[in-house]
Amino acid sequence: MCTSFLAASMYLFTVLCFLTGLGSCSRYLEDPYLKYRPPFVRSLPVQLLLTGVILTLTVVLLIHLLFTAQYHWPLAPVNYVLQISGVTTLLVSLIATIHVVLSASLEESSHWPYMLSYIAIEVPPSDEDFSEGWSTAERTTWAVMTASTSGLVQVRRSLFTTLRSPFLIGLRSHTYSFLLFYTRLN
Repeated sequence: MCTSFLAASMYLFTVLCFLTGLGSCSRYLEDPYLKYRPPFVRSLPVQLLLTGVILTLTVVLLIHLLFTAQYHWPLAPVNYVLQISGVTTLLVSLIATIHVVLSASLEESSHWPYMLSYIAIEVPPSDEDFSEGWSTAERTTWAVMTASTSGLVQVRRSLFTTLRSPFLIGLRSHTYSFLLFYTRLN
């Protein structure tokens, strides 16, 4: 009997608070703190999930390239070296990113309030956090690593595109035909 009386009084108190305006529903039409929350895409769980998925795919690609080296190397050794270099630098870059994110999360959770934040970790830190962030050498190293990864991937992609492009193959064959026709005229 005592528990039913307690439950009824709690229910009555909730209804009275709601009707008198003490409840959160009638005071604000929407939660005022939600406008300061970043989008879900910029959250720490999404950052870790996407980086982990890309890391996994990169490891699988590296294993595939290593096991098929006997077939790739005789066909196009330059392309194979570019692929291995690009995948290796991307793998190093992803491992460094995960290390930075997890180290920042560990440092953040080691003091009060002993929790992880919702916001994704900026890698490298923005210019506003430069005083408490990375040194100039660390930023330069990160920029060189990112540039070398992007450069190797783009060089490999442009090499593949120019070697496999039907337009260029057709252009080569037309140029060869034109040269044959021109030499026969002379």
